[in-house]
Amino acid sequence: MKQHYEEEIAQLKHKVEEYGGPSFTSGASAAAMIQFPTPPNLENELQGFASGFTNLPAAHGMGEPSNIPYMKRPLEDESTYPRNVRAREEIPSRPHPSAPQPSSIVQVRPPQNNTSEAASKKSEAPGTGFDWLVVYNPKASRSIAIDLLHTIVHDNVVCCVRFSHDGKLFATGSNKVAAVYNVRTGEKIAAMVDTDGVVQDGDQYIRSVAFSPDGKYLATGCEDQIFRVWDISTQKLLAKFPGHSQDIYSVEFMPTNSNQVVSGSGDRTIKIWDIAEKKCIQTLEVDNTDAGKDAGITSVSVSPNGKYIAAGSLDRTIRLWDATTGKPLDTLEGHRDSVYSVSFAPDGRHLISGSLDKTIKVWQFDSSSDIQRGTCKYTILGHKDFVLSVAGTPPDGRWIVSGSKDRSVQFWDSLTGTTQLMLQGHKNSVISVAISPHGTYFATGSGDYRARIWSYSNMEDAAAKGTASGTSSSAPSLRLSEKNTSD
Repeated sequence: MKQHYEEEIAQLKHKVEEYGGPSFTSGASAAAMIQFPTPPNLENELQGFASGFTNLPAAHGMGEPSNIPYMKRPLEDESTYPRNVRAREEIPSRPHPSAPQPSSIVQVRPPQNNTSEAASKKSEAPGTGFDWLVVYNPKASRSIAIDLLHTIVHDNVVCCVRFSHDGKLFATGSNKVAAVYNVRTGEKIAAMVDTDGVVQDGDQYIRSVAFSPDGKYLATGCEDQIFRVWDISTQKLLAKFPGHSQDIYSVEFMPTNSNQVVSGSGDRTIKIWDIAEKKCIQTLEVDNTDAGKDAGITSVSVSPNGKYIAAGSLDRTIRLWDATTGKPLDTLEGHRDSVYSVSFAPDGRHLISGSLDKTIKVWQFDSSSDIQRGTCKYTILGHKDFVLSVAGTPPDGRWIVSGSKDRSVQFWDSLTGTTQLMLQGHKNSVISVAISPHGTYFATGSGDYRARIWSYSNMEDAAAKGTASGTSSSAPSLRLSEKNTSD
């Protein structure tokens, strides 16, 4: 998969970032799905406060290009994408003089505590400014309050973020390093690097991380085609599993078995590994009848009961397998471009997918215990660029959270498909989003070299704590937070 893009990758070092938008080529009829447009004025409100992202290191933002990895998951530069994807107008770094200002109440938040990978030698650029903002949908009743808990600065692009099953730990994957943090304090408690297995010169990014159900192990999928398992308490490598022939983009533990891990790769296969036996026990292959399409696997998700595996692919489809027998069950079609993220909802009856076609789809099954075929329940429109990561909030999947190359995170109401809010908290693509299994927290990883842990709560709880802005739900509202300069 890499060879095709080598020429484009080389342009990265001398090209200023340009935002890209996908070219639609084919897909299901729009008449077959419900479409939810972006709420009126939401984009203008956000654009008017684009200056909220100032004083960040230039190499991490829209200025000088970063030295980022080749990613099938889009990051900062369009040179890493297929040739049919080209630039759109870049979001301004400062508000246009004529940009309309929202008729809203703005709340300035106090500085937040940052955690740095190298706090003694790395710091944010000096100065003051607004570091993140939330825009609420004026057409929807406000239900959620957002706050920033921790900012964790890395030395490279943050490709993936993940919470442990008990919600106490948080992991990130970056260039050669997987790190684990305490969610409550933000303290780094482990850093895993395979010094014997990684290239010393050049980049080797960890594309996916996953905690075992018992919280003892961390699995990592890397672009060196090797799946690894680490003991978190000792930070030691327990085992490495070669077997894939291309980059590993996604890893998932079986929800009820800490010894079994699922991995998805660009080589068009999904493998199930037994880490106790240290071997691959099953390989699921993509049945791709169109030899002209790349059907590499970009994302895998295991149903909550562990019976089913879903995988998103570059060929615009989502495939379902029986996890026990390996039998293919269904191929879900409807996206107009590559599917980059899939995630089972907590109820097991719904699957969420995000695509380069800028849309999110919610698929419904007849039963969580007997999945045979899925149908598209609705399609959500609203992001202005590639949708790179999706997830549903526990316990019932009420809110769908999505991260995009347009640098935003959005919360969507799964009952209506409308957006609740837009969070702008990164200066580059939001590559990965994750939600704590016990709710309360979600996390984001970005091309701006940062991972962030956020809290979310219903407005009634937030108001009781004095964190709500106090504006009427019928009026547009924007919430901003002061940038931290103490790192």
